[in-house]
Amino acid sequence: MCLLNAMIVFSQEEILSYNTHIKVETSGDILIEEQITVRAEDFNIRRGIFRTFPTKYKDRLGNKYRVGFEVTEVLKDGIKEPYHVKNESNGKIIYIGDENTFLGRGIYTYTIKYKTNRQLGFFDDFDEMCYNDIGGD
Repeated sequence: MCLLNAMIVFSQEEILSYNTHIKVETSGDILIEEQITVRAEDFNIRRGIFRTFPTKYKDRLGNKYRVGFEVTEVLKDGIKEPYHVKNESNGKIIYIGDENTFLGRGIYTYTIKYKTNRQLGFFDDFDEMCYNDIGGD
């Protein structure tokens, strides 16, 4: 019984893995697939996860610009999962999961597929992709 209680006390919610697959289209659009595996212990991860996507930037001259962002698919453990996208001051936030359904303790893998644009820079000596892979500001 003491061992079981110790396991419960020391279990923690965490991101176990985060993988990103990026495809640059000839149009300049970027197709992104993220796989986020989490351990849920019914503390903060109760109904699902959320992910932030900055969409407002400044270029090297200080000009403000906005990038596109369109969710194309969201899965939990390979099955379509409900989600909604909310506008935030510096971009978008996607809430994944059903507000009326609790996950329960366990390990879950979320797949988020989306499209963005205006993330590529073309220069005389090089090209670059400026993309915020982990969200936030």
